[in-house]
Parts: sequence; structure tokens; C-alpha cells
Amino acid sequence: MGLLGRLKDTVVHKLEVHRPDQATYSLQREERVPGKVEGTLFLASHKIPAGAEVPLRINGPGKEDIELDWNAYLAIPDQAARAYHLRIQNGYANPPPG
Repeated sequence: MGLLGRLKDTVVHKLEVHRPDQATYSLQREERVPGKVEGTLFLASHKIPAGAEVPLRINGPGKEDIELDWNAYLAIPDQAARAYHLRIQNGYANPPPG
């Protein structure tokens, strides 16, 4: 997932969608990232880095019938370390918590 820009409290996400029933396609969405995912911990910001893989929930047959599954994202083992390394690759970093 790439971040194109921030508009107030929302983020424009450029998604590459992989569904079992369709060919891979690109989609752009603007939505908020929950505070539990992107927040501040001990005064260090933990932003979702460009290139992060976020699971999707499929809600129907249409290409727009998906939503970002932030609970599944948080459940991925070592997610803080993965995000930290992506931030380094993108040129900015905050150390992972813990």
C-alpha cells in the first residue's frame, strides 16, 4: 500500500488488490487510519509506511467491495519491526516499540 497524501484526518491509499476470484488490480481509496494502528507511543509517531501490506476484507463481488482489515494488520506477527524496516527503506524511521 502506498500513501499518496494526507487530507485532514484521512489518508489516500493506493492499493494493489489481490483477490482469489479476480485478476490483480489497482484501486485508490481515501479513508482514516484508526488510532490503534497509527498513533503516538512514548512521543514517537508510528505511521503506516509506504509499501506496507494490509489485509483486505472482501464484502462482495465488485472491485470496490473491499475494506482495509486493520485488526488483521495488527495481528500479523512482528508488525512493528516490519513497519520500522519499511520506514528505514523509505528514508524515515522511529524505532519499534518494546
